[in-house]
Amino acid sequence: NKYTHNFKDDFTTHNDCSLCRKNVTGSETLSCSTCKHWVHKNCIGNFNNRTEYQNFLKYYSSREWDCPACTAESLPFINLDNNEFYMLLLEMYSAPTYLNKENFQQIYTKLKDVDFFNSDEKTLKENEKYMNGIDPDQNFQNYDSCNYVIDTNLIVSKSSKELNMITFNIRSMRKNFENFTFLLSKLKSKVHVICLTETWLGTLDNIKDFELDEYHPPLYQNRTGTMHGGGVITYVHKDINSQKMVKRLSFVDEFNHCLATEIKINNKTTTFLNIYRSPNSCNEGFIDKFESVLENAKSKNCYILGDSNYNLINLDKHEETRNYYNLLTSSSFKPLITKPTRITDSSRTLIDHIWTNDLRMTSLHQSH
Repeated sequence: NKYTHNFKDDFTTHNDCSLCRKNVTGSETLSCSTCKHWVHKNCIGNFNNRTEYQNFLKYYSSREWDCPACTAESLPFINLDNNEFYMLLLEMYSAPTYLNKENFQQIYTKLKDVDFFNSDEKTLKENEKYMNGIDPDQNFQNYDSCNYVIDTNLIVSKSSKELNMITFNIRSMRKNFENFTFLLSKLKSKVHVICLTETWLGTLDNIKDFELDEYHPPLYQNRTGTMHGGGVITYVHKDINSQKMVKRLSFVDEFNHCLATEIKINNKTTTFLNIYRSPNSCNEGFIDKFESVLENAKSKNCYILGDSNYNLINLDKHEETRNYYNLLTSSSFKPLITKPTRITDSSRTLIDHIWTNDLRMTSLHQSH
């Protein structure tokens, strides 16, 4: 039988190779975790011998693996060498338009034939000094479109292809569910995904009492153990036909929640993590569990919503908050909410977050 992943049965796989599109037959192949297509051995890559290929198959038989086509889509510069990548950066700096990687490779090949890249030692040292002096943090383009909105009539979708989402700390579904549905009715824009935290529901509550019109039956987690509080719930609009809970990206304990939901909209699969972390001083396990989830989620198109109780305003004063922030940014996630979410006469905090690794449409993200 073909080598496969432990969770392959959760998905439909396709027998046509994701690279050459020819039918994949025989054994000893892998299926892509992202596009769910089988891939020929020769299309996977070059191997020195059969043993090396067998070890490769064995290693990925129980792990996620992306085919070269999906890897190139998520990491578009992976096949460029240093000089090609440098040319690409120069063009992006002068004209940030759609770029064709193959054109750059052709241009680079022609320039290389005429020794365009050969330089004397002095020039090489000057270039190295210049490149070492560039601070990537200062040159990273971060489009911040986070704003406060008092009049909900001003929140209007600009395109039918937009994906709208809400994260809301409801602090008791029994007490505030009616008020939340009233707020939802005031929005002119359709909300595709709703993530509520601190639902405070228990085993005696009937989840059907909290269903929303025009939404699928909700996915939810209640706090384990005997402690009161916690809980998360996720609603997906019925305009989205495909939705399911992803167990391998979810966890729940007496302090923490991470509820993963996968949807498909506009022919694109997106994963949502609805998270809640209790500020209880005994809670020490969130970061380790969340890091494990991120390791599997970072290769997917993903949004993280919820109340982590990490105040991003205090990054320089709180080590655990800094570790949380560094964990997400090192996994290519960026925060969409950049302004305080809770303000009193004496304090301001930013503990309700939306993060995404979908940086291709960064300039179009809006958060309110």
